[in-house]
Amino acid sequence: MASENATSKLDIETKQWSLKLPYDHRKTSKTSYNKSICNFTLDNKIFQHLASKNNHRRGVFFVAGIAALLYRYTGQTKIPLCLSIYQEPDQQRISVNIHTTGKLQFRELLDDTHQIILNGFIPSNSSNQVFITIRDNHTIISGRQSVGNVQPCNPSDQADVHLIVLQNTRSTTVRIQYNSNLFRPDTIDRIGRHFENVLISAIEFEDVSLADLNLFGENEKQWYNRNNRGGHFIYPSENLHHDIEKHANTQPDKIAVSSREESLTYLELNQKSNQLAHYLLGKGITRESRVMVCVEPSVDIAIALLAILKAGATYIPLNPAHPEYRIRTIIKDTDPELVITHEDISTALNFNDLPILTLDKNSNELNSQSASSTKLPTFTIHLAPLEFQKGRLGVMLI
Repeated sequence: MASENATSKLDIETKQWSLKLPYDHRKTSKTSYNKSICNFTLDNKIFQHLASKNNHRRGVFFVAGIAALLYRYTGQTKIPLCLSIYQEPDQQRISVNIHTTGKLQFRELLDDTHQIILNGFIPSNSSNQVFITIRDNHTIISGRQSVGNVQPCNPSDQADVHLIVLQNTRSTTVRIQYNSNLFRPDTIDRIGRHFENVLISAIEFEDVSLADLNLFGENEKQWYNRNNRGGHFIYPSENLHHDIEKHANTQPDKIAVSSREESLTYLELNQKSNQLAHYLLGKGITRESRVMVCVEPSVDIAIALLAILKAGATYIPLNPAHPEYRIRTIIKDTDPELVITHEDISTALNFNDLPILTLDKNSNELNSQSASSTKLPTFTIHLAPLEFQKGRLGVMLI
């Protein structure tokens, strides 16, 4: 009964958040707020483009830009935003839903956003995930310092992401205030860079569709081009777990994977994944056995993935933040033979009496396993992983 109540509560919590933001950590009703700030100055091309426009049109441009970016991130056609637009001496605060599609041109999105803001309404006390503040003629302090005396409209507003656009006569600065219990700094930095790239793309190609807006900077493009030839991604010639083992021998003390809580060297990652692989083999997991991994973002994901590959099994990722109906569907259709998870997730979710390995609860037993390689034969064709994408079952052969 306790498990059912926990499951229902989790389902309610995951349905509260209407925007599927790129969280690094699962959001629940118990998630606390820890404010962090990232500041950066937008490319001068954006400032010059907006110099001749009035305050309202500049604000509309930024709001349309963030709506376009969120559409590209989420694929959602309704983007809910809470706006606070300062035009001294007045302040206007409104809540809007901006409708988007991939075929919609950015120019059309600008016109739609303009009308939507004019028809905006005072929001209720409901939680807002994304908050945008537009301010003009304020002193800018760049770098990692605080920006002027800018504060949210209401000190009680603790949005997951609060985007503050500050414009003066020389430049445009963006301050992203965010909840570091949900996002890592590198994720917020990437969101900021993608926001800037979307705005530049919209300036250079006025009739560009939202689906064709450029998100990526030169560094990201160069990385893609280095690893992509003729439309086919070039994969390493060795299996992933063999490559990790090679790094463990040649550079054992180099950081291989890190999360907010901890980091592992190549040697530690290889040894921990070997221990888990030996545990799986001892439990009867064999070639192409289906093993589900349901944990929050952490180094445990890397350990579990490598261990499953080392055991010759098939990896099934499951996001514990998914709605209950989706979790049920994935479990039913994949029929895993074992679920790797954490104790709190196991308590909140009902895995239908499937065999469960809780990494935290069984840590002593795992640590007692051999840290040596499993030395299983490598097959040319190996089913891994099984993954659902928008209702479809995706299969990758490696």
